Amino acid sequence: MKAKTINALKANRSVFRHLSLSTVSLGFALAASTQAATVIPVTSLNPDGILQNGNDVATGEGEPGVGRVFNASRVVIYPFLLPTLPVGEVLSTVSLSVVFRSLVDGAPNFNVDLYAVGVNISDDIAQNNFAFWGVGAAPTTPAGSALIQDDFVIPSTATGTLTTNAGASTNLVTYLNANYVAGRYLFLRLNFDVAQGAETSGYRFGANDFGNPNTSSTSVGTIPAVLTLTTIPEPSSL
Repeated sequence: MKAKTINALKANRSVFRHLSLSTVSLGFALAASTQAATVIPVTSLNPDGILQNGNDVATGEGEPGVGRVFNASRVVIYPFLLPTLPVGEVLSTVSLSVVFRSLVDGAPNFNVDLYAVGVNISDDIAQNNFAFWGVGAAPTTPAGSALIQDDFVIPSTATGTLTTNAGASTNLVTYLNANYVAGRYLFLRLNFDVAQGAETSGYRFGANDFGNPNTSSTSVGTIPAVLTLTTIPEPSSL
């Protein structure tokens, strides 16, 4: 009986040691995975641009705004050059940060949505790249585009740097996994969510190369949008 008890204790100690080592190994693996995450910030290109009144493209000038800005219906387009991802790593999270500068002519009667509207070989911002809207219609979503965050900015949003939420990160990762080509250009669009002409005011945003020739305000060409890509090792590479 005594021998059986001793053998049972030895067996329990062996199991305990095995579980302890497995737990420690798992902890080290998780720590290694966390430490191996790579953060890649990508600044919006110069020029970024606006589309106004459904067919007028402007880059490097005007007010980077969404809605009714200086008596024109405007949206903002941010292009980003997609970098080569580290070998053996995949996208984990993706976020967009933009500077919301101010409202235009009081509280808008609409919200601002964020769309991905294409991954293109060229960084050219052209009206036909985005299948934009016509008079009396809301902004459209061209083939290959996706809603990233509904109501990214609303009239009560505080000014300052805004960053997309967790749901937007999931949407951006999904979109980029389906469309990612290093060396091509991702286009993100901030647009109003009502029909053209229905908006009575607007939102101002920062941009990479925009000044404001319509007022005496200082240039806003030093506050680009930033796309932050975070990658982690593929499960098979851990």
